[in-house]
Amino acid sequence: MEETSKTDTKFPVSRVKKIIKSDPEVKYISTDTCFLISKATEMFLQSLARRAHEECRKEGRSTLKYQDIATTVRGSDELEFLSDIIPLQQSSTDIMKGNRRITDYAIGMDEEE
Repeated sequence: MEETSKTDTKFPVSRVKKIIKSDPEVKYISTDTCFLISKATEMFLQSLARRAHEECRKEGRSTLKYQDIATTVRGSDELEFLSDIIPLQQSSTDIMKGNRRITDYAIGMDEEE
């Protein structure tokens, strides 16, 4: 896995800033803050992916599946906050048909429901 330096991030800071500023309650956010949020998000996702990959390897597979991520979330107290948005059972068909549950929560679209 390619590592980034302490001053680089996989997520464009300008895009992170745009997402944050889409919240009407946010009037101003510094570039430094956006960088820190971007870097923290990157580190969090790397950790989640590594842990889910370990779950995958326990099953004797090399291909990561949704179920590996859901199982990882269920097996960790520190990831419990994701349990509502990453249900244990969600088929890829449901996801493709528009059950955007995971991404909707991530960007705050669940408020419409």
